[in-house]
Amino acid sequence: MNNVCQCFVAILILAMQHKHSMIQFISILDIFLLIVIIFYLYCCPYTKVEESFNLQAVHDILEYGSNIDQYDHLQFPGVVPRTFIGAICVALLSSPVYMVFSMLNASGLHKQMLCRGVLGIIVWSGFVWFRNSIEKVFGNRTSQLFSLLTMFQFHACFYATRTLPNVFAMTICLWSFGYWLQV
Repeated sequence: MNNVCQCFVAILILAMQHKHSMIQFISILDIFLLIVIIFYLYCCPYTKVEESFNLQAVHDILEYGSNIDQYDHLQFPGVVPRTFIGAICVALLSSPVYMVFSMLNASGLHKQMLCRGVLGIIVWSGFVWFRNSIEKVFGNRTSQLFSLLTMFQFHACFYATRTLPNVFAMTICLWSFGYWLQV
């Protein structure tokens, strides 16, 4: 845990020193928001049944690829038809590290946390984009307050790594509202 804290401090120092680099798009508060999201993932690594549909879809895509006959959703289709779009996005972004984890015989929990961490980064990118849009329209102080509010209220950061349909939708909404604010 100490190494993780040292790594985050180093990132914060770099962000403060390089104001004219690509880090300018990401504020220090954005980095802290990502830390909070990853903290909740680390503290609560297990999932509930509501998350199992999309998480199983991510698993099937990563483990079986195009061999759809092996997919769990064929044997247990559920009552409501589901989309695989969110699961495909998470699986594609997770796949390089997932393959390394598989070669190292990592546990299923570690692979699950990897995929959920990728989802958390996707959601975080939506928050960063939305905060930047708020800053362009309403100013720096308002965007800072938005970041602080998001960071210190529990639900958005906790659910950012949960493979629920609403979390995938929240990401799309954050990006959409960000574009809408700039128009």
